[in-house]
Amino acid sequence: MNQKLKFSMLLGFLLVIGVLIGILLFNSIGKTITENKNNLLFNSQFSNVLSTNVPDTHGVVNTEKSWIFYTNSGAEGIYELVGNVAKVTPTNIDSPPYGIQLIQSPITVEKLGVYKVSITAKTENERNITIKIGATGNKGWKAYGIKDITLTSNYETYEFEFTMYDETDTSSRFEIFFAQNEQPVWIRNVSMEKIDEEEPTITLEDLSNRVKTEIDEDKVEEWELVWADEFEGDTINLNYWTFEIGNGAEKGIPGWGNNELEYYTDSPNNAYIEDGHLIIQALKEVKNFSYDGINYTTEYTSARMITQGKVNTTYGRIEARIKVPSGQGIWPAFWMLGEDIETVGWPQSGEIDILEYIGSNVTEIHGTVHGPVTAGPGINGHIDMGIDLSKDFHVYAIEWDEDEVEFYIDDILYHIVNKDEVDLEYGPEEWVYDHDHFLILNLAVGGNWPGSPDETTIFPKQLIVDYIRMYKDVNQNSIDGEEIVDTIYELPAKAPGVESFVNGTFDEGKQDWNSYVHFDAEATFEVIDGEAVYTIAKDGGEDYSIHLYQGPFLFESGNSYTLEFEVRSTIERDLLVVVDNSDYHRYINKKVSIGESMRTVKVAIESISDEATIKLLLGELGNDIKESMTITIDNVKLYENKN
Repeated sequence: MNQKLKFSMLLGFLLVIGVLIGILLFNSIGKTITENKNNLLFNSQFSNVLSTNVPDTHGVVNTEKSWIFYTNSGAEGIYELVGNVAKVTPTNIDSPPYGIQLIQSPITVEKLGVYKVSITAKTENERNITIKIGATGNKGWKAYGIKDITLTSNYETYEFEFTMYDETDTSSRFEIFFAQNEQPVWIRNVSMEKIDEEEPTITLEDLSNRVKTEIDEDKVEEWELVWADEFEGDTINLNYWTFEIGNGAEKGIPGWGNNELEYYTDSPNNAYIEDGHLIIQALKEVKNFSYDGINYTTEYTSARMITQGKVNTTYGRIEARIKVPSGQGIWPAFWMLGEDIETVGWPQSGEIDILEYIGSNVTEIHGTVHGPVTAGPGINGHIDMGIDLSKDFHVYAIEWDEDEVEFYIDDILYHIVNKDEVDLEYGPEEWVYDHDHFLILNLAVGGNWPGSPDETTIFPKQLIVDYIRMYKDVNQNSIDGEEIVDTIYELPAKAPGVESFVNGTFDEGKQDWNSYVHFDAEATFEVIDGEAVYTIAKDGGEDYSIHLYQGPFLFESGNSYTLEFEVRSTIERDLLVVVDNSDYHRYINKKVSIGESMRTVKVAIESISDEATIKLLLGELGNDIKESMTITIDNVKLYENKN
């Protein structure tokens, strides 16, 4: 065999080997880059082009079964595709972490679903990225699952799990934040899988006597109607109802303790019967009056009706079929107060809020109890129904017995306040829901919680009530043991001590924050991209004419605390930090200069032994405001200084 033939055969052999190796490599690579069929994310290995769609002002975007690369808040960056590897290089990070993002939406996240998130990525040295699965701005940018991940210079796979405790969200977003650092990030693969489903029943194994469930209790409850007002007459039944008149000044609480803006009347213009319904109507009309030598002017009238001394109950099912009004600054409520309020005062009397509705958040309702310890914050539960609740009637109810209060909308249980848990958390003095309470219906305008009406609020506004009914459980059968907590909607009570602000990062929108805008000021309060934003056209006549606050917090003598927050303004101006008690005594009254750059402010709080509220005052502080300006606040913290 000549040399040329030997060489040809060797070359052919090598070519065959090469082809075989190539096939093996191809198959291996193919297996590596095959999309996981359980992955809820599309284009998880960045082999396809990105979408060019842009989120709207609420963050809603369809990324067309791929991703978008999105920069905002002044941040800048570059997205590149290197093979099947996505490379993100931040070039300007003068922004929050979400200033540079990869986003995929809409993603469906199911209630009680347990999800596993995985990412394979690296950086040059070491840096953080953030992964967030959460809602759009329409639901307050709420985070369902969020994780900070520290990357290294080697490709590594990072995993975390989360459980969805909110209602199913079919329009959620999967986001990766990059604006924490200017180092580039390479991403090979991202996945999100549903791996389990959590049972709705939460068993408390450490309390062996808790064997009764809500389902079991429902089986032995037998409700018998004991009182009702169907509003079928021509006029309001004064054997049941009394009108409260004024703005609360006669009771020593002008603005009804909430800085409300209305004057309550007994006028048939503000409350009347029509077509078998009670109508409580808020009107935009000026009311001038005086009390105890002080002159008052309000710009709105409405009605507040109570059954005190006429109709009350201890325990039972209390329900009402109501159509609520919507609108900025509108605050309808159906609630109860203890009959002993005139002797023991509030909150020792107890308060049960069957329905509270903030008219600017049309899909959500709240149920709350307020006792001697939890006081103003109370123990709150809420549910986002995903529909505009002002468009139709809904049935709002509580079922109340000696060991708990349950809150319902249209027979959907969304919140439980359990006596045993309250006793453990706050002590036995908190549970005062063991005596007669009377009913209250009112339609408030403005106040600490809803803020003031604005140009979008069109009057009149009507709270329409079809009926109110009270039932007693006449079945004496019972089940041994205490009822377990078996609703996922039971929320932790707001602890009275100084732990920190609730929702201090504003990731859940306005939730747990109170905003006040007096009628002599012009301002709007919004949460945009996880920051609190006040747009101010007129700062009013007082320093407190515009303010943001939370509390009260229980400060203890001998301890020292620090308030910390970030703030910026479109103009050079001042902000006033105030810590005051229920009598408006100011323990802290500190002026802070702010400007266009985000500034971290720290304020020492010492030598206070009292319940006090923390307020950021944005009203009249000697600033020359000639045109509309904005103030942005974020990352509000309160912590005890440890020795």
